[in-house]
Amino acid sequence: MEIELKEDGYRFEVILEKIIILLNKHERYPWADCMSVFLEDFKSGLKEKIARKILNAYEGLGSFNSIMLRDKSGNVVKESQDGFDELRKELYEHCAAYAGRCKRINYHQCMLISLNKEIEHQILFLIIEITVAYFLIKTVMDSDNNPLIFACIIGIFIILGFCVSHFLIINERISDYFKISRINQNIIRK
Repeated sequence: MEIELKEDGYRFEVILEKIIILLNKHERYPWADCMSVFLEDFKSGLKEKIARKILNAYEGLGSFNSIMLRDKSGNVVKESQDGFDELRKELYEHCAAYAGRCKRINYHQCMLISLNKEIEHQILFLIIEITVAYFLIKTVMDSDNNPLIFACIIGIFIILGFCVSHFLIINERISDYFKISRINQNIIRK
């Protein structure tokens, strides 16, 4: 699926305005403020520069791709999220066109890049936690100080909890990666 160059700046602005409204409605104020600045800069004529900045916001841990729209009790609002996901996809395609990116990159490929970076970060956290747990275990084995041993054992259990949490996140992201990869392959074949 190739992205055609979209010169319709008005549509680009409408998409950004709708995204800002949804972000504010669901109290995602930092992102809403950021997108508002992008919109003003876009209107002032910095189209390619802003498009590249927005594309950068799609990459990495805690990125624009990671935003979930939740209600006050923390539950994802499906109707809003579905609309937001569609707007986010369309914004990406417009930005890719304005930024002069390769016409073969699509939203799903961007999601794969973002997931890949998040998996790398989670693995790094896991390695750090395992290293800390190793040194705590080594300290327990080498120490005769009971309070220190007790503190280290508590630390080990806390770190093991973090390890399990990061392992589960990695597992979920890898699963997401393969799902999106299959979707992307089906799109490319068409």
